[in-house]
Amino acid sequence: MTWPSRSDQFVPDPIQDRIYLSKKIGGYSGKRIYDPSTPATNAYYNLREGDFSKDMSHSRFSLFLKSPRSFWLRYNQGFVEKYDGPQFTLNNRVGTLAEAHFDLLRGNSPLSPSPLLAGTEFENCLPFIHPHDPDFIETFCGRRTHSWSWARTHGFLFQRASDPHPMLNVYGEPDELVEFTDEKGQQWIVIIDFKAKSTNPHYGESNEYSPEELNKRGIPKHFGENFGVSHRIQLEFYAWLLEKIIQRDNLPHKVYPVGHHVIFNVGWEQDDIFNGTSSLNLEMSSYNVSVPLDWSWIEPSIELALECILDPNLPEKQGLPTRNGRGAEKFYDFEVFDDRYEWMQNQHPGSWP
Repeated sequence: MTWPSRSDQFVPDPIQDRIYLSKKIGGYSGKRIYDPSTPATNAYYNLREGDFSKDMSHSRFSLFLKSPRSFWLRYNQGFVEKYDGPQFTLNNRVGTLAEAHFDLLRGNSPLSPSPLLAGTEFENCLPFIHPHDPDFIETFCGRRTHSWSWARTHGFLFQRASDPHPMLNVYGEPDELVEFTDEKGQQWIVIIDFKAKSTNPHYGESNEYSPEELNKRGIPKHFGENFGVSHRIQLEFYAWLLEKIIQRDNLPHKVYPVGHHVIFNVGWEQDDIFNGTSSLNLEMSSYNVSVPLDWSWIEPSIELALECILDPNLPEKQGLPTRNGRGAEKFYDFEVFDDRYEWMQNQHPGSWP
């Protein structure tokens, strides 16, 4: 077996001196292997005296929270520590249909609220329409084909006051935005996120958000038990980004401090969904879960992420202290993700431990 030479690798400098492509019989596996024996080369750190910009989405931000080491390798060496599993397009399609539902309402005159929000505190909210940019929903919320590239062009350019040269183009794709006006005349934008799952529909349909049922982190118990803190971070990331877009576009709106999930459920009780034929007869229910948001910690965390990118050295393999004071030994530690989130909220300003 002949291994690929350096010239065979389609990896641009300075990445190629750190990355090797593993080879299997019948072709390359595509897996990138980090080689710690070669000298570190950090292109972004070398350009610190000049301008540079790099894109950062919600998923990259989550990677930083999970593992600063993996985050540094991803940006500076092109290393992907963990590949995602297969994408379940049926779940994505459910979200796309929900987005199309809101877009249909957005095109009506007069505007009308969505029945998906009936019975919630947002039942009278109307689909948000940008007063100056008719393509805002298509770009910011990623409706178009190859939506990530459109969303990137409508991102927020993050710069530090201490050193404006390094920049991060922060972008995201919230599923839907609705708005309402309170009794004082203040206009609010609510971030809506669609989720699809398959569990017994009797669990959770009547367990809508109520302030009396919060865990110690302030997350509704049902939300925390069924979805985890990562989805709350997603909403808070979008809330911070939307707030920056509102300020940039000089809009009179504010971001409402409660996000909302519309959850579509195909229950386990539907045993014969094909009815003996090849056609699919699928009944789907939906229920609503709201969650209070606090995105004040997002911007300091993004600044720490930028500092991590600019660090000339590979961060040590480390984890945040857990509640009992022990460090996390795993390279990519999901078990302490909740603790990491809690630490990020409580320890700013500061540096990554």
